[in-house]
Amino acid sequence: MSVATAADAEAQTNDNSGDNDFTRQVAARVLGSEINAIERTFKSGDADRAPRLAALPSGALAGRVLIVGTLIANELRETKNSTYRSAKIVAPDEAVYVNAGEYQKEAQQALADIDAPAYVAVIGKVETYDRDDGSVGVNIRPESITEVDGDTRDRWVVDAIDKTLDRAEHFQAADSSASDDRDVVLTRQFYGQNHDATPFIQNALDAAEELQA
Repeated sequence: MSVATAADAEAQTNDNSGDNDFTRQVAARVLGSEINAIERTFKSGDADRAPRLAALPSGALAGRVLIVGTLIANELRETKNSTYRSAKIVAPDEAVYVNAGEYQKEAQQALADIDAPAYVAVIGKVETYDRDDGSVGVNIRPESITEVDGDTRDRWVVDAIDKTLDRAEHFQAADSSASDDRDVVLTRQFYGQNHDATPFIQNALDAAEELQA
């Protein structure tokens, strides 16, 4: 089984909350630039186990994301109340932060066993938080981290580019009054009725050009 196939199998959401829209959803392929642009995560239902979703600004909702990129920093950090491992991964156009805390022991140990630089695949949930300056910070809370080879990384970049273009082009083509597409409706609710997803189309095209260089 390839790393990508194994990642897909592991990334299936098995939620019993009753919110069937996101039951067994494959993890979204999202470029680093879009992850860093996420401004909103939210609970998808009232049940205790309802999954928390990220509103992707390319026009879709994601329970989990899969990134594959270059691990360039990896360190153990301590606070007054906890110890966690923080990683910085370029995926591929911007660096994304991945923080494995006390509830992500397997991911934390996996990071401890990998030396930077290295290609890694990360499956996890997006978390957002408010910074002191009023901006929104973003990181990924990992469920699994695996070291991979360069070919796997390149295949993921191609896949992430294709998926980003699909999401953004679908969003741009949707009628402004459309009410039957939950992802489009909520994207506009979170980012504004005049939200423009074309910057993410350009980011994907730029990533494709860089990969071919």
